[in-house]
Amino acid sequence: MEYLTLLQKAITESTNERTASHINGVLLPSILMDFQKMLLAAPKGQIISEVYKLDDGSMEIRLFGEKDSSTNIPTVTKVYLSNTLIFQK
Repeated sequence: MEYLTLLQKAITESTNERTASHINGVLLPSILMDFQKMLLAAPKGQIISEVYKLDDGSMEIRLFGEKDSSTNIPTVTKVYLSNTLIFQK
C-alpha cells in the first residue's frame, strides 16, 4: 500500500506532530475502511471517489479507486491531500 505511506508522510509534513499523529492513527484507518467498503460494493470497472474533510476544514483527503475488471480486486488509484496529488497508480 504505497499510497498509504505517501499519504501519511504528506499529512505529517502538512501539520504539527500531534495533529498528524491523531489523523494517521485514528482518523485515517476509519477513512480507509469506509472507502474499502465502498470499493467492495462497487461494480467491476466503475471508478469510485470520495472526499473526507476534517471537521475544522484544515484538510481534505480525496480517494479514487475501482475494482479491477479482470481480477475483481479493489484498488486505490489516486489520492489527493487537499488539492495536491499524493499518489496515482
